[in-house]
Amino acid sequence: GQKDFAELPALAAADGAAEIEFIGDTLDDDAIASLYRACDVLVAPFRGEGFGLPIAEAMATGLPVIVTHAGPVLDICDASTAYLIPAGQSPVSAGVAGLAAGREGYWWADPDPRELARLMRHVVDHPDEARATGKRGQARVLEQFTYARGVDIATQRLLDLAKRTPVRDQATPPFTMSGMAYPLDQPKSMVFLHHAAWWQTEWREVVRGFLRAFRAEDDVSLVLTLDPAQGMHEDDVAAHIAAIRGEEKLGEADAPDILLVPDELDDALLASLYRAADQIVVGARDAAARARARAVGRPVLAGLSKASWRAAASAASRISA
Repeated sequence: GQKDFAELPALAAADGAAEIEFIGDTLDDDAIASLYRACDVLVAPFRGEGFGLPIAEAMATGLPVIVTHAGPVLDICDASTAYLIPAGQSPVSAGVAGLAAGREGYWWADPDPRELARLMRHVVDHPDEARATGKRGQARVLEQFTYARGVDIATQRLLDLAKRTPVRDQATPPFTMSGMAYPLDQPKSMVFLHHAAWWQTEWREVVRGFLRAFRAEDDVSLVLTLDPAQGMHEDDVAAHIAAIRGEEKLGEADAPDILLVPDELDDALLASLYRAADQIVVGARDAAARARARAVGRPVLAGLSKASWRAAASAASRISA
């Protein structure tokens, strides 16, 4: 509500503060369009967003945009057509805004306030670059976000769905040892699997423990699932892993193998992935992963200390303890 903006007058009145103008009126379409024309950049450091219509509207008018690098922004724009604010994630408490529990849960995007400030300063200091970015964004939106293109996408999707057997007519495959193992891309002899929940922080500790326990010469791989349903992009995951590697003072050539599986995982595909692993790395509260590991006869690694990782690998006679 507007009470959230009560601090704005005091902030604007502080010595040396930049000008802040608050418009609390309800604006019709013409007024919003005129506001876009009156401004030089749209700043939208959202934590949660659906489609992001104001972002697309601003881009369509040629405005450069500074936006959280999460959610719909991954579809609407990229680094060449917008200024992207790096963002972390934090879980949404159960029951917020009446949200029912989802298959992968819900999370907030957490835009970096320091990087937001830097980008705003950058746009002010580089107006020609900002206008060029706005023009590229305008071309992208006017080309890719039209009714005609939406019709083509929907039509093709319906045609693809028509070729599938309805779920109600399919038998649910059991989560067992039967069936083929998932074809991992060049795994080492010893494979650890972690079914990562990217909106939580536990996966970071899994990666950190793995990097502390092993080196590139060890014949081990850590496989992390990257189900698109969780909304985390593969490039972002790679950047996070690189940052953790840097914190551990490990060069890329010195670090053990970490493989990402960026597929949408139904039960059958997830079962094949469990069958391809030698050890399943589970969180303290991940009862589902423990049950899946038991179903396919795979041992569980629950402790994340260096000793735990190496003991698990040694027990499988893959490397020396």
